[in-house]
Amino acid sequence: MYFPLLLVGIVKVMADNFGFIVQSGEQQCLQDQLLKGQMMALQIIANSTEFEFTVEQGQKDPQQIESRKNEILIKYTLTMWSNEYLKYCFRVFGSKNAKFDITYKKGDETVDREQMANKEDLDLIDGYLKQLDRVYAQMKDLNRFQKGSQENNQGLGETLGLQMTTFTMLTLLTLCISTYVMVKQIKVTIRKQKEK
Repeated sequence: MYFPLLLVGIVKVMADNFGFIVQSGEQQCLQDQLLKGQMMALQIIANSTEFEFTVEQGQKDPQQIESRKNEILIKYTLTMWSNEYLKYCFRVFGSKNAKFDITYKKGDETVDREQMANKEDLDLIDGYLKQLDRVYAQMKDLNRFQKGSQENNQGLGETLGLQMTTFTMLTLLTLCISTYVMVKQIKVTIRKQKEK
């Protein structure tokens, strides 16, 4: 009589735990998509000119940027094709609307966009910056998602621990009942064989 109820309880606990696993899987999927987006944004055709860039969180004011202590989100070295071998170092700072403020540098000298490279190079750079813009927006969404998940997981961890304890107790109880039923059936079988 109680065995079906136990099975229903076990199935419910397993379903709840599976839902938690699915939620964690969705978060991992978002992280994988973000990584793929970063790699796609960092693909370069050739290896003639080196580009170094840093995506950072900070204010537009250079003095505030230098003094701020926020963590660097991305730092890579890019290479791309150019008619001349030039090393461009530029920093990309994310603003509140997830756009990028760009400063191009040739050595220690700041270079205007028109002076730094030909139109093909600028078009290629703009294309990657648009991709990086989308990646940065994904980062912000993922950070909000993770922050909300951390707040939810504090209560979820306690609930999950209780569920796992309940699941363990139900499993042990089910094993005990199953063992009892099996032993009883064996005794009945042995008795019937003796009667024959």
